Amino acid sequence: MSHSLDGIREKLKRAEENIVNLEREIGFFLNYGAYVSVSDNNVQAIKKLRELHLDRKVPVRFSVLAGEVIHQMRSSLDHLAWQLSSKTYREKHPVAIEFPIFKKDPAKENKTKEYARKVQGVSPTAKAIIERLQPYKSNLPDSHLLQIIHKMDITEKHQELILITSAFRHIRYPGWKLPRNRGSVIQSDAKFPHFDVSKFDPKMDVMGQVSAQVAFAEFGILKFQPIIPSLKQLLDGVGKIIELFGDELA
Repeated sequence: MSHSLDGIREKLKRAEENIVNLEREIGFFLNYGAYVSVSDNNVQAIKKLRELHLDRKVPVRFSVLAGEVIHQMRSSLDHLAWQLSSKTYREKHPVAIEFPIFKKDPAKENKTKEYARKVQGVSPTAKAIIERLQPYKSNLPDSHLLQIIHKMDITEKHQELILITSAFRHIRYPGWKLPRNRGSVIQSDAKFPHFDVSKFDPKMDVMGQVSAQVAFAEFGILKFQPIIPSLKQLLDGVGKIIELFGDELA
C-alpha cells in the first residue's frame, strides 16, 4: 500500500544518488598526480600537493550537481507542506503552500500573515512541529540545517565551490581513535594545520594525513566545509524531519 510520504522519499533517494555520483566525480578529479594524500609530517610532499592543485579550477558540473541535491531537499520539504495541507486549501491556493523557513520570528518582522499562508490547512499538531523546527527557534539560526538549505537554494551558494587542503590527524589506540581535522584554502602561501599530540603510551600511534578536498566556500556560519559530508549531513537531517510527520500522513 502506498504512503503519502512515498513521493517525498523518492526525491530524497534521488538526492542521495546525486551525492553518490558527485562523490565519485570529485574522487576522479582529486585523484590527480602522485600526491593524493600525504603524511602531515612530510613538508616536501605537502608542498608538492599544494603546487599540484594550486591553479586547478573546480568543474562547474560539481556546482550543478550540488545545486540539484540542495533543490531536491528544498522541494521535498515543500512537497511535505503540500501533503500536510487540506484538499480544500490546495485547490484554492495551489501556489501558496510552501514549507516555511524563517530565520527571524515572523511576529517580530511583520510577516505573520506570510507565515500563516504557507501553513494554511495544516493540522494544529503539524503546525506545532513546523514551528518548533524553525531556524529562529535556534540559538544559531544561520547554522540551522533548514536555513542553510534555504539560503543555498535561493542564492545559489552551492555554486561557490573551492579547493581546500584538509588535514586529518587521529590517535590510534587499542579499541578507539580520536579524529581531528581542519582545512585551509589552497593558495600560494597556504599554511597547513598541524596538531601537536604527545604519546603517553608506547602502544599509541599518532598519524596524520593532508589531502585536497572540494568544499563549500560558505556553509552556514562555517567556511571551507568539504562538500560531500556537508551534503550528506543536510540530507540526513531532512530525512529525519520528513519522518516526524509520518503519523500525520498515515
